[in-house]
Amino acid sequence: MQPLHITLVPNIPRSLGFGGLEVQMDQTAQALRLRGHTVEHLDWWRSTLETDVVHVFGGFYHHAELVERLVGAGHRVVVTANMVRIHPAWQYGLASMLGGLANRTTLGLRGRLLRSAAAVTVASEAERRDVLQLFSIPAKRVHVIANGVEQRFFDAKPNAAHALLGTEPFVLCVASVEPNKNQLRLINAIGPTGTPLVLVGDPKPSPDQSYITAVRQAVNSYPNVQWIGGIDRSSDLLPALYAAARVHVLPSLAEAQGLATLEAAAAGCAVVTSNLPTLRAAFTSDVTMCNPTNEHSIRTAVMDAWRSPRSARSAPWLISWQDVAEQLEAVYRFSE
Repeated sequence: MQPLHITLVPNIPRSLGFGGLEVQMDQTAQALRLRGHTVEHLDWWRSTLETDVVHVFGGFYHHAELVERLVGAGHRVVVTANMVRIHPAWQYGLASMLGGLANRTTLGLRGRLLRSAAAVTVASEAERRDVLQLFSIPAKRVHVIANGVEQRFFDAKPNAAHALLGTEPFVLCVASVEPNKNQLRLINAIGPTGTPLVLVGDPKPSPDQSYITAVRQAVNSYPNVQWIGGIDRSSDLLPALYAAARVHVLPSLAEAQGLATLEAAAAGCAVVTSNLPTLRAAFTSDVTMCNPTNEHSIRTAVMDAWRSPRSARSAPWLISWQDVAEQLEAVYRFSE
C-alpha cells in the first residue's frame, strides 16, 4: 500500500508537561515511521498543510475549533479521545441533555470535536462505551487500540536500580505527582507498614502547589518512603526500577489505561491498579485492584501483590508499539 503522510497534534506543548499521552504519541510516531510512513508534528507557523491524516492526541475541549477547522479545510482527522470519566455518570448525562447549552461547556466542546473526526481511538471497551453513550458518535467510527510497550521494558535488568537503592525489594509508583495520581493516599497507606516505597515522577505544573507540599511533608514523615523525582524516559534507570521493584502501584482516581502499569508488568512487577471501569476493561487478568479513595483498600491490595509472584511478563494485554501502529494504519485508511 502507498505510504501515508501523517501529521500529529499534541495535547499541550511538551515544555508544559510530559506524561503518558506524550509517550504514546512519540512511540506511535516511531512505530509508524518503521512501517514506512512519513510522520511529522503540526507546524503552527506554516501557511499551508499538506498531509493525508491529522492525528490529534487527546480529545480535549481546547482542540474543538482546531479539529473543526481542519475538517472544514478538507483534512481527514483521527482523534485519540483519552476520555476518562472523573465525575459520576449522571452528571455527564445531565450535561448531554442540555442540548444547545451543552455545546458551550467543556463536555459539549469535546462532543463537537469527537463528532467532527473521521475516526476516534480509545484504549478500552469501557472507554468506547463512554464515548458512544455521551457523544452519540456512530459506533463504526470508534476503534479500540490499547497502548503498547517498548521492548526494553521486557528486557529490563535491575542493575542500575540496585546501584542507586540497594537490593532490598520495594513498592514503586511511577507517575507525575498530582492529585489524580493519588500519591498522598498511597504514602499514607504504605508509610505506616514500614514497607519501602519509592516514588518516581516530576510535580505536575500547577498554580496551586498545595498538593505537592502535602506530598513532600508526607514523604518526610516516613523513613521508608522516598521520592527520587523524575527520570528521563531514555535513561536505563527507569526500566531498571521496574525490574527491581516487587510491586508497582498506580492508584489513579481516573485513568484510561496507565502506561506505567504496562511497563511495570512487562518488566516483571506484580501490579496494582485502581478498580475503575476503564481499567477493569483494559486489564482482564494478572493485576490486583484497589479502591483508590480508600487507604485501607490501597494498603491491602499492595500487600496482597507483595506476597504474590512477580509477573511472567506475558499478560495478554501486553502488546508492542508495532502492533499499535499496524492497527492505527488500518484506522487511518478506514477513515478515507
